[in-house]
Amino acid sequence: MATYDDSEWLGAWSMKPTVVLAFETSDGTADGQDKGTYLQLGVTPGFNLGTREGGDALVRIDIPVTVGLSLSDYYQGSDGEDETFGYASIGIKASCAIPLDDKWGSWTVYGSATGVLLGDSTQDFNDDEDTVGILSAGVSLSF
Repeated sequence: MATYDDSEWLGAWSMKPTVVLAFETSDGTADGQDKGTYLQLGVTPGFNLGTREGGDALVRIDIPVTVGLSLSDYYQGSDGEDETFGYASIGIKASCAIPLDDKWGSWTVYGSATGVLLGDSTQDFNDDEDTVGILSAGVSLSF
């Protein structure tokens, strides 16, 4: 996985691009008969709503956009045919840092909603649904 923080150059218009390149190495592939190669491309533009004393964001809004692709035999259908397009997703995520003393680490609470458009092969593994919605919420902690 490779990520790049382009906010130094683009400021408020930063896209924070990501790339994932993965290779299946075992004979027990997740979907299909052959070992595959996967490519994921993504961007996560966003903005801050308000600021606290010290400049931290009161609420951070991010809009992640991701596309999952098969470069070779990753999204294989039941007929063994390789489908290039696996999925595309777009979402919205709101996060808020919990203001605690640094000795307790950095705590953040978040909630998100994501819509996913599935390709032909991934529909086979999802009861022939062509779209999926995902809601999530949580708390993260980092030291």
